[in-house]
Parts: sequence; C-alpha cells; structure tokens
Amino acid sequence: MQIFEALGDPVRRRILELLADGPRTVNEIDAEFDISRPAISRHLQVLRNSQLVRFEADRQRRIYELDVRGFAEAEAWFARYRKLWSTQLDVLARNVESRRKRHAKAGKHRADR
Repeated sequence: MQIFEALGDPVRRRILELLADGPRTVNEIDAEFDISRPAISRHLQVLRNSQLVRFEADRQRRIYELDVRGFAEAEAWFARYRKLWSTQLDVLARNVESRRKRHAKAGKHRADR
C-alpha cells in the first residue's frame, strides 16, 4: 500500500501533523523545515499520490489540507486486524490480572506465617 510508504518518512508525518491543525500554504509548510523547497515539494507529491493530502489553487498559492480518502484506506486496512489486537489485549489483561492475584495471595500467606 502506497500510504504506508508515505507514512514511513518523518518529514511527511510532520507535514500531516501540521495539516491536522488546518490548511496551510506551501510557504507555511516550508517554513517549518530546514530542507530545500524542492524537497518539500517532493514530499507533498508523495502525500498527494497517496491521497493523504490535496491542494486547492488560490491564484498563485497552493493551499494544502488533509484528504480523508487516504486515511479511510488505512483505516480499512487496520480494521481487518483490530479484532485480533483486541483479542490479544484481552488475553494479556487476563494474564496480568491472574498473576497480580497470585502474587497478592502469596504475599498474604507469607505475612500469616
């Protein structure tokens, strides 16, 4: 899935974090980084291709915002595994609780001696 390749880069994740606060121009995005403008443009292109961001042209400015299509695709992928994760977490919780009770009971027996 192209989306996970896009999310694999820390600069692209930071761009998404910025856009989570609202739309931004390329200049506003660029101002947050110590990398070249062409590099920012390449990162934005990857995010556009993954449908994680979209832009709207406003005269000579491009205003970027999050695009829900890419996030919906990722969510659908994660949903297939959510039940497995929930089941495993439930098993872990039961094990932890069982061990906690055994340790508490063992401690009580030592105190009674």
